[in-house]
Amino acid sequence: MRTMVGVLLVVMSLGTWAADRVVIATLENGSITAGTVSATGNVTVTLTVTPASGYFTRLEQIHVQKTVDGSSAKLRGGVPSIADPLDVTAVSVDGAGKGTYQFTLPDGYGAYVEATFSRGVAATDGVYYGSLSEALGAIGTAAAEVQMLANADESTLVYQNANDGSITFDLNGKTVKMGEFHTMSSLTIKNGMLTCQYIDNANGGNNNTLLFDNCTVTCTGTGDTYDNSLQWLAQHIVLQNGAKVTLQNGAYIGYGDDSFTFTVADNASQMQLTNCVLGGYNPEHVAEELNHYTPNGTPVVVDGDTKNTVLLKRYPASATVSSVTGLTYDGVAKALASAGTVYGGTGINYSLTSTGTFTATIPTGTGAGTYTVYYKPIPDAYHSDGEVKSVSTTIGKAALTVTAKPQTITYGEAPANDGVTYSGFVNNDNEAALGGTLAYAYNYAQYGNVGNAYTITPSGLTSDNYTITYAAGTLTVVAKEVGLTWSKASFTYNGKKQSPVATAMGLVNGDVVDVTVTGAQKNAGRYTATAAALTGEKAANYVLPAAVTRSFVISKADAQVVAPTPLELTCTDEAQELVEAGSAEGGELQYSLDGENYSTDIPVGTEAGTYTVYYRVVGDENHTDVAPQTVEVVIERAPIPTAIGRVNLDVTDEGWYTLEGVKLNAAPTSRGVYIYQHRKVYVK
Repeated sequence: MRTMVGVLLVVMSLGTWAADRVVIATLENGSITAGTVSATGNVTVTLTVTPASGYFTRLEQIHVQKTVDGSSAKLRGGVPSIADPLDVTAVSVDGAGKGTYQFTLPDGYGAYVEATFSRGVAATDGVYYGSLSEALGAIGTAAAEVQMLANADESTLVYQNANDGSITFDLNGKTVKMGEFHTMSSLTIKNGMLTCQYIDNANGGNNNTLLFDNCTVTCTGTGDTYDNSLQWLAQHIVLQNGAKVTLQNGAYIGYGDDSFTFTVADNASQMQLTNCVLGGYNPEHVAEELNHYTPNGTPVVVDGDTKNTVLLKRYPASATVSSVTGLTYDGVAKALASAGTVYGGTGINYSLTSTGTFTATIPTGTGAGTYTVYYKPIPDAYHSDGEVKSVSTTIGKAALTVTAKPQTITYGEAPANDGVTYSGFVNNDNEAALGGTLAYAYNYAQYGNVGNAYTITPSGLTSDNYTITYAAGTLTVVAKEVGLTWSKASFTYNGKKQSPVATAMGLVNGDVVDVTVTGAQKNAGRYTATAAALTGEKAANYVLPAAVTRSFVISKADAQVVAPTPLELTCTDEAQELVEAGSAEGGELQYSLDGENYSTDIPVGTEAGTYTVYYRVVGDENHTDVAPQTVEVVIERAPIPTAIGRVNLDVTDEGWYTLEGVKLNAAPTSRGVYIYQHRKVYVK
């Protein structure tokens, strides 16, 4: 390596340092400034050191000496003595020595600052100049930033070899700054960051390649489109392993051969051109080649448009896929996405998981639910793998109606159901496709009144594929049939209507219900009683059985008789009633003197003697007959009258008269004096 060091020590006369206590010497190839310093006291002074372009300085090249006023200063030719140095420390300094330094100025003293600046010196400071070969050898040093500067005799860095040769510029992880870069062969730049004015291999010959590998390269250009510009006339330009190349301010790229190729080998690599000209001897071919790498196929501007910024990169292929709408579960598999369109690719692959296996077959779904379909394009030769995107497609649930079957219960029973019917199953589905447990709700409570306005409402089922709607069924409560218990069926005529009494049996919940019986009768006979109705607060909840009748009998009552009373009779030779009439209740009282021939006439007798009078009662429709009975009646012989003497009465016959002349119908039965046959007769 060639190194040139120039040291310039500038000596100046004592300046007006007393005002701020610090005087800066006049310097070349760099500058130093100091902040304002107080007039008294110990103070820390900060120096800002700036080398000129292409120069550097070192800590040991910066000198500060104490100074005093004229009476006490140790002067040598009017300059403060170098025997009174102050220690200087670097605070923040780059490889060229540019940065800030500090020293402590004691109370009562001033300071005089001087420095030297060198050009192109030691590799340990990371600044290099000379030929490219010398610069390449220095890249392996420990410095983080490397400047490669043209020496006094060179304006460019040139590496030149045979046309079929090649050079690898390994930046070794450094940040390298350089001027113009000329090469005659294929060039590989890798592993670091390079900033230069331009790179030119215009005379590199055929089949040259500019390869950018894992690096960041910025070529600033000069602002002139063709003159002194970035001329990349390589036949092949390749960016790989995340290479980032920026061309700006008059860059020129192209090649004269129709076989020019531009390759962005991976999606992480890219080239940006700002205010550049793209073309060469065959600009159409260059444009066609570069067009593969512009966003969404936007054409590259060729020949003269120096205003646009064009980003050339290997863009990922892209695809657009739409979801499918209006799907409803029917048990049949359905495509979950549209076929889609692709840019920069040959097709689209699909999957139901973001990390699963992608195939060209559009996924299908059968069950209701929301599906996420992931898709990505299949890139063509000019595009990288595209982004995995997704769409969501919903298969809606089918409508299913669950209706409770009607059910009938008897009053007093707990509410019950008879199951359900289903409407809406598809594709041979049945209740086995449902989950949950079927349950029922009723608006009827046990012992509620009969009726058909009650409902059975089902619930409790679940389904992934059906939206379940429940429909109520009718719960009908019918009356409970009662049993009948009848009282006695035999009665005796009593002059009033009579019938058996029915009692309802099988009542529930403490209900009180009575039975109305019709068919009561008064007269003796055989009849039928009917349970005709139920009465009571809860009677409507019961119903009579089919057998509602009861046969009953009203028997005849015994007729009542008052026996005839025998009369005390004396024969009068005339017919006399033998008895005083009796009476009968419930029939006709009849008499007979022979026990065979009866009539209602009271029997009579004429002759004296004993008579047997038969009597019986022939019962009416409600009474039984009274068997014949007898009484004995005697007609006494008439007494022999005792004549007292004749009397003259105005009588017309010889019958019995009272003394007063009253005619008797028969012989008197009482003792006394009567007139008989015109005579007084004493009857004993």
